Amino acid sequence: MANDTITLSYFGGGASMYFLKKMSCVVAVIQLASVANAQGRLPAKPGEIVEGMQSCLSATTEKAVEADKLKSDGWHAASVTANGKAVDTSLVFFGKGNLLLITDKTAKAPACTITAHIQGAEAFDGVTSAIMNTLNVDGRAKSADRDTIYFFPKGHIVQLVKTGTSESPAIRIAVGFMP
Repeated sequence: MANDTITLSYFGGGASMYFLKKMSCVVAVIQLASVANAQGRLPAKPGEIVEGMQSCLSATTEKAVEADKLKSDGWHAASVTANGKAVDTSLVFFGKGNLLLITDKTAKAPACTITAHIQGAEAFDGVTSAIMNTLNVDGRAKSADRDTIYFFPKGHIVQLVKTGTSESPAIRIAVGFMP
């Protein structure tokens, strides 16, 4: 599959703290993309999700998310359309297996975000464990929100969020550079 197509019926929207604020700005777009991701993509296994996160870690630098590194790791650029027409956006989408990857080429603080459906809500714990084992760092959750876990491997911040619904559970992983 050399090119994926993501069709959105509506496309709009208007240092770790900056990274987290930036990520909240694109959540609506990511949620729309997650709907598109559900069209033809099966739930991802923890290993596949961790491999996607590792791609983000290697491609996310202080200055950019390097598309060439993603492509060399097997990611395929995806086009975005609305009502059958190409949409010009600063967001760049990639697909690989059952994962959807999103970056913003104009971001001051580059971030690489992956969305995927998971087998069931309990699979979130399996993904969390797989990430901890791979990064060799413990995850941290705020006491009030066990559905968001942060990891701080050297040079990066990784945010894992349980998303979706009980009928269609999903995850979102955001990776940012952090000196």
